[in-house]
Amino acid sequence: NGRVVWSYHNQSSDRPEGGAVVYNGTAYAPLGKDLTAINTSNGSKLWSYGAGGPIQTTPAIYNGTAYFGAVVGNEVHNFYAVDISTGELVWWANESLSLGSLQFVYSSPVVQDGIVYYGSYTNWFYARNATNGSIVWSAQLPSEMPSAVAVAGGVVYVATRGNHDRNFNLWNVQPAVFAFNAYNGTELWNRTETLGELYASPVVTGGVVYVATAGYSYSTIDFDQGFVLAMDASNGSLLWTSPDIGRTVATPAVAGRTMYVGTAGDQNPSPTDSNARLRALNLDAQGAFLWSKPVGANSAITTPPIVVLDENGTAAYVAEAGLDGTVGMWLTSNVSAPLWSVTLPREVRAPLAVVSELVLVPCMNGTLYAFGARPDLSVGPADIALSDSTPHVGQAIELEVTVHNVGDKAGSGVLTVYLNTTGTPA
Repeated sequence: NGRVVWSYHNQSSDRPEGGAVVYNGTAYAPLGKDLTAINTSNGSKLWSYGAGGPIQTTPAIYNGTAYFGAVVGNEVHNFYAVDISTGELVWWANESLSLGSLQFVYSSPVVQDGIVYYGSYTNWFYARNATNGSIVWSAQLPSEMPSAVAVAGGVVYVATRGNHDRNFNLWNVQPAVFAFNAYNGTELWNRTETLGELYASPVVTGGVVYVATAGYSYSTIDFDQGFVLAMDASNGSLLWTSPDIGRTVATPAVAGRTMYVGTAGDQNPSPTDSNARLRALNLDAQGAFLWSKPVGANSAITTPPIVVLDENGTAAYVAEAGLDGTVGMWLTSNVSAPLWSVTLPREVRAPLAVVSELVLVPCMNGTLYAFGARPDLSVGPADIALSDSTPHVGQAIELEVTVHNVGDKAGSGVLTVYLNTTGTPA
């Protein structure tokens, strides 16, 4: 219902731009340059590990280790593996200075079968041994890879952003999707497209690879259209292109045969201008709209929507946040109004996380907020009754206490009753 159950504030001046991931009751949250482990039951800090630069990736947890990249330069380590029990370094990696001084890792890692996959701003893609960090294989890509990969059926699917000329309507490097053998790096296929840059991660389901485009700009012209492209996962052939959904930089979410997308709105007069939408697309009808919900001016969506399933495995809720700091939760069956919506002090650029009835939101004011249900037990004077309102000395009396839960979740607590005795003993 949008209540803050707890919050944790990072004391540094660096702001959270990577999403938290939860494992066994602990949230591992990139807060500025620190990966911080936080107890999800009460928001207390367990440990933190300081990286060489801001962490703008969402960590991956695998076999007791957290993996994440950082924004660094000049041969400083830009990828880390940290023990999740102790917060101690397991291994780290960096790149040769010959690749340039901007060795940024924006690509959130994915771990599968003992291999951790991620990309660098230097246009290199790495598959490392998750245990010791040694390179299993690597690939030089034609342009930057800002998103996470998708791994399915022994294949790694990678999207590269592309590079559109800033002065003329032409692509210096076309955006592309690649498929590699996950274990040895053999390229299986690649497909270029020119409908927009690719910032969002590929999504693979049902033998189809889906990517969403983010438009482009040149001179004083902005191409603010965005599309979902559906490609055959086996060979990259184009199956269909959706209607214009709007410029999309956030990775879509898929539940069943419905895709949920949050769009970033128009680029001018500012990146947070109007035309941002939360949309549901029918994957069985070439991305036709099931519904489309405006989220308001100055609320560009740059974080992936989070879909929450009910006990039957059906998509019941969708959560989203915008650059205006608004966080909301909607019923997927009725998006006319949010179940709840709150506005935080600063914008939200990092992905949300939902776990154990909590929605975790990293805000750019340096705080990780946990929204959710909680018990709120209340006892007032009128709720305490004595078996005898005028007792005498030595008399046994009984107390009847009524406890009200005015919260929105069942719970228990410790009740302490103090009795004040006054007057002359009889």
